[in-house]
Amino acid sequence: MEKAYIFPSILRTVDFSANQVTNEMQGVEVSGVLVWTIYKEKDGPLTAFKSFGEDIKKMKSVDATSKIQSMAISVLRNQIANMTIDEILRNRAKLTLAIKQECQELLSGWGVWMETCEILDVRIVSTSLF
Repeated sequence: MEKAYIFPSILRTVDFSANQVTNEMQGVEVSGVLVWTIYKEKDGPLTAFKSFGEDIKKMKSVDATSKIQSMAISVLRNQIANMTIDEILRNRAKLTLAIKQECQELLSGWGVWMETCEILDVRIVSTSLF
């Protein structure tokens, strides 16, 4: 017996922020936003349902948002740890591109398409720099 599920294919927003030390061992806090939707091609909807279950049917899917937020924070922390403060401050495009590529690779396996990812703020938190 086959079942049909209906869930919204709206754009959803996930805010994320991470404190991490750079490869120079200086602390920074970076915040950003990721906008995602269900991947409409191939088995995207089925894969999304398998990844998130009934939660994906809700307009505010808490479980999906939480998992995507955790993934984005993890990717962001990894990128920051491998960059210098100068690279992060002067070349946000490089950081954003790296995050977009790594996140989309992971999200594809979850049946999710990332519409965009943007870095909103970079703050130096190491007091030794001031």
